[in-house]
Amino acid sequence: MNSYRIVIGLTNSKDLNLLPLFLNFLQFKEKINNLSVMIFCQNIRLKNLVKNINDPRINDIISDSELHFLAHIKKDNNSLSNDIPIKTLKFLASSDRSISYDYFPLTKAIKKVLTNKDYKNHYHYVAKKFQLTIQKLKDFDPDFLLAFTRDNGPVMYNYLYFASKRINRKIFFQHWLRVEGIITINDTIFEKCKKNEDIYNNIIDLKIAHNKKVFDYRSKYIESNKKVIERYYGETINKNKKLFNNFIKTVFQLWRIKYIILQLNKFYSNKRLRINDRIDSLSIIILNFRKWYFLKKLEPRFHQLNKKQKYIYYPLHAEPEVSTLVIGNKYIDQLSLIKTLGITFKKLGYKVIIKGHPHHYHTLPFYYMQKILSIDNVYLVDHRINGIRLIKNAELIITSTGTSSLEACYMGKKSITLEKTVFSGFINSPVEKLDNLSIDSLKRILDKKDSKEDIKQRGLAWIQTTFNNKNFNLIGNSWESLDIAKNNKKFRESYFQFICDSLKRDFQIGLN
Repeated sequence: MNSYRIVIGLTNSKDLNLLPLFLNFLQFKEKINNLSVMIFCQNIRLKNLVKNINDPRINDIISDSELHFLAHIKKDNNSLSNDIPIKTLKFLASSDRSISYDYFPLTKAIKKVLTNKDYKNHYHYVAKKFQLTIQKLKDFDPDFLLAFTRDNGPVMYNYLYFASKRINRKIFFQHWLRVEGIITINDTIFEKCKKNEDIYNNIIDLKIAHNKKVFDYRSKYIESNKKVIERYYGETINKNKKLFNNFIKTVFQLWRIKYIILQLNKFYSNKRLRINDRIDSLSIIILNFRKWYFLKKLEPRFHQLNKKQKYIYYPLHAEPEVSTLVIGNKYIDQLSLIKTLGITFKKLGYKVIIKGHPHHYHTLPFYYMQKILSIDNVYLVDHRINGIRLIKNAELIITSTGTSSLEACYMGKKSITLEKTVFSGFINSPVEKLDNLSIDSLKRILDKKDSKEDIKQRGLAWIQTTFNNKNFNLIGNSWESLDIAKNNKKFRESYFQFICDSLKRDFQIGLN
């Protein structure tokens, strides 16, 4: 009998809606008689949604928030961390939002960013959660693991990655690269895909002339992406009065008050629900207050750009993004990175311009923004300014791992990342990865004789790489595409087939 045991990681309800259809496709195409599935999901709310689909193939459902709860309450006098490398413990601790951030109770509103936290204090908790994850995998004994994720995913995928290594099983990550909508399947939490790199370098070698295939970089690959983000997060409101009215409205909505009271009763009757789960209505009240208050306080202090200024542009990563920033290695702490940039570029004669994410500027505590404002040679500009304008006039664009560096490449501007990404850090990559922020390294980048057309040529090659027929590409954006996949059988099955083919072809998984 042909049977498989698979662990599947889920982070959102849209992927969950496709799960039974994916399992049906997998069983039919691969002629699997007996399919057993264990689901890892983020919280109890998602766990209950998985339960509600009543799929007999799902044998167990693990909530990351429950593992978090158990790791905190279980006492163990043995030194659990002795057999786990310090490098692994540090990585897991630094990428865990429950350690790197303090939240207001029962909300997703950040109270404090623990940038200087001594992670050693959390090694015992990390080791316990790691051992719990390993034990769950050992008990289920999967053939392989498959994680569905929008970016690098939440912290639970980091634990699954290292735990799968311990039990000698492969875990594969379905990545979605936001700017192009490319889907890749990689056997690492980092966005590294050798297949894309090979396609890219073959295209670069062909030296395709721009006039043979003209792209409007700005409208097709940057402004369209901006519209996608605004549809998802909502349009940026640029008036204080409207933001204040929104805050007052959320505070005095009767249905919201009733809902919060009901949820509080539920949360306090079940301790497990208090860990890593939240009441969204409480979060919305706090975040709406911050949108108004932060703009009111920051607006007089925003730096006013002038055309003669020579500046470097660093767009702030949207915290909480620790699970993404962690691949920035030593630059996970944005405050430390910004200080380093300010000091280094002052010596080189450039200002450092930073801008908050237009839809996330209010997620950081106000004291954090005050610290940024106090850094020498670092200037905070209005988050409502179009990022394209800032990229266009900058001498250099720097991101830790962010896609603004790639957008700069499309516009013919010099840019770097500070860690390897899917589009940087390999031979001839469209964006260069810089190993250190020394004066000499940065001066080399600034003095490099790259013409605007040469940079755009690399951007063109990358676009042709990501839309190569050897890859699978989403329509518009991932959320929209998942809705299309739910209702369009042809599109859905091409997506599922790509996943199965990638597992078989690239990683020799023993599917038929």
